Amino acid sequence: DRNSKSNTVEQISKMYYKENVCRLALSPEGTRKKVEKWKTGFYYIAKKAKVPVICVSLNYIEKVVNFSQTFEINSDIHKDMEKFKCFFYGIMGKIGEYS
Repeated sequence: DRNSKSNTVEQISKMYYKENVCRLALSPEGTRKKVEKWKTGFYYIAKKAKVPVICVSLNYIEKVVNFSQTFEINSDIHKDMEKFKCFFYGIMGKIGEYS
């Protein structure tokens, strides 16, 4: 719920310390409308929990699923976000104008 002040980043990052195995998958931006700027919650969860990010692309046109290498979170969000965006460059979703 993006409208409540539930401190989601803190709650999810704490799960990584409590559980032996914990995986989190988040749906991509742009599934309901075109977005110009990505939300950064996933980034802050990974940073706070000290876990890497693995990106997964679903290329609808080519019917291919790709997994990235693991991305370690650094201290520069702008550089890190550029690495994530490069992974998704050229990937086409089901609704091309949202890609």
